[in-house]
Amino acid sequence: MENTRSRKRPKSGRKRLFNRDVYKLRFTSERTFAWIDKFRALLVRFDRKAAHLMGAHYIVYALINLRHLLADEKVQ
Repeated sequence: MENTRSRKRPKSGRKRLFNRDVYKLRFTSERTFAWIDKFRALLVRFDRKAAHLMGAHYIVYALINLRHLLADEKVQ
């Protein structure tokens, strides 16, 4: 969205494209990457083999899901 305050005339050039559905999908993926970035071992790749890196990713995904499941149980 464009801020129209403090403008005597609109900005020149092409209007910005804002699609709410695309924004929701992008926010979801960016949030997921932020969760993964909390784990330093995955942020800086120390593993030499791809299988070890994928194993670490699976463990991290399991921890993230477990954390959210336990948080949901506390709410109820």
